[in-house]
Amino acid sequence: MKDTFEIEICKRRYNVEVEGMTHMEVSMLAKEVEDKMLSIEARYGTPDTSKLAVLTALEFAMAYTQLKESCDLARDTAEKKLVELDHVLRAAVDAAAPSK
Repeated sequence: MKDTFEIEICKRRYNVEVEGMTHMEVSMLAKEVEDKMLSIEARYGTPDTSKLAVLTALEFAMAYTQLKESCDLARDTAEKKLVELDHVLRAAVDAAAPSK
């Protein structure tokens, strides 16, 4: 079920439909977006909100991609370790099994 929340980013109000998050969580995300926009505005000195929005989206997309790649690498490493552990455990069970 989707909920509709009103949030504010850079003195503009938005109604957003969200599923699976509380108003507090959405407000915290809005604050993070606003902080990022203000940081970019200070860095580039542009008051153009469209440009700020695009640059903010790009920075979040880059951070998401880096995080996703990091998670993928961690998952692949964990899967390899599980396969290794499975082989070691099978070998140990086979070695401990009584001879026929």
